[in-house]
Amino acid sequence: MSKHKHSAARKTLLIRAALALAKAHGYKCVTREQIAQKCDVSPALVSYHMGTMTEMRRTLIRHAISEKVLRVIGQAVAAGDPEARRVPVELRKEALQALAG
Repeated sequence: MSKHKHSAARKTLLIRAALALAKAHGYKCVTREQIAQKCDVSPALVSYHMGTMTEMRRTLIRHAISEKVLRVIGQAVAAGDPEARRVPVELRKEALQALAG
């Protein structure tokens, strides 16, 4: 596997772990350390692939939107996350309903 493909695969693994953690604990509560522990890597590697916490949350929300992870989208909308403002109105409504019930 080439270095680029390996890096992309690692980032995908980290994003999936972050989404799982966000669903379980809330997207604002996800930390580098939690992601690292879940993936059995160092927090520095998470930072390398995901950037700052702001960049990580932006990526997390974008993937939640593309995969329609309603609970995470709803949390982002309720928290006023800037990335969540781009969520289509109908998806936003669905996400908030999922979060409420």
